[in-house]
Amino acid sequence: MYNAAAADACLAETRSRVSAGTFCTSLDSFPSICNAIFDKSFGSAKPGADCAQTDDCAFSAEGEVRCVVADHDGYVLRCQVQIRGKAGDSPCVGTQDSDGFHSTTGGSNVFAKAYVCNVLDGVRCVNDACTALANPGESCSFSSECVPGAYCDSSTSQCVAHVTAGGACAGVDSSECGDGYYCPSSGAQECTAKLATGASCSSDSMCQSNSCADKVCYGTKGMTVYCGS
Repeated sequence: MYNAAAADACLAETRSRVSAGTFCTSLDSFPSICNAIFDKSFGSAKPGADCAQTDDCAFSAEGEVRCVVADHDGYVLRCQVQIRGKAGDSPCVGTQDSDGFHSTTGGSNVFAKAYVCNVLDGVRCVNDACTALANPGESCSFSSECVPGAYCDSSTSQCVAHVTAGGACAGVDSSECGDGYYCPSSGAQECTAKLATGASCSSDSMCQSNSCADKVCYGTKGMTVYCGS
């Protein structure tokens, strides 16, 4: 059976992710509401209730609903609503960035509702709370602490703007060049466009997929047809 309301909601959320640049890096490539378009609806399990798969969990307008591991030892699964967080929101379960979702929980305690901190919103998950990223000129220890468009300069321990395409780079920090670019280890050291799947390579940083094996850039699986290599 076709669910028109679910279809409209799926399309709206998908367009939102495309506009925000997160369609290919979201926790799932498609919003969970898309599962309800044909043949079935969401399950009835409420947030915090046991589940076997995400389809068992009830829909929530507050955010994405997922069946997550609550106890690794006993492999207990429970439904959780994951809300896009802002600075100060707690508890958070991980950080969403251009490389995907990075969990910060061990799975030993699953909250019925939790936050996912997105770097596009200027926050990351630190000590169970969405924490503001550092701006250029502010102190840092790692590039992941800096706002998008900046990296942590190890010589000054401060966030600085990425070197632009074609700009001179030192190659000391893999994050020195902006997204989609790398600094060659030899020859003319300037920020160079990363290579597509199938191209010859000598390091992961040279490839769009960040994967170099047997001197060839490997693509990613899953959503390659939509998201490219």
